[in-house]
Amino acid sequence: MKELAVILKKHFEQNSPNYGDADSVLDMLYWHYTEYSSPDNEKIVNQFAALRKLVNFSPKEYDQVFYIVSDLCLEHGRLAFQEGIRLGMLLIHGVTDG
Repeated sequence: MKELAVILKKHFEQNSPNYGDADSVLDMLYWHYTEYSSPDNEKIVNQFAALRKLVNFSPKEYDQVFYIVSDLCLEHGRLAFQEGIRLGMLLIHGVTDG
């Protein structure tokens, strides 16, 4: 197993991966995940509808708030996804080394 890890490490050092628009392999995994697992669900749609009723903004003002809140939620989800992957890797590493 260690020999395989050495071979793979050498391969990736010599052949940099192409992440597309992503910054890292974790970022790429997250964006692929969101492509196939829509973050929109009924609860989120209902919460945005409640926000729209709560604030008295013009449609243009509300859109600005909507985009900021959406970006914040996406960034939080991206970071949580990546930390979950990191934690999983640490757990696997701990189990296989112990």
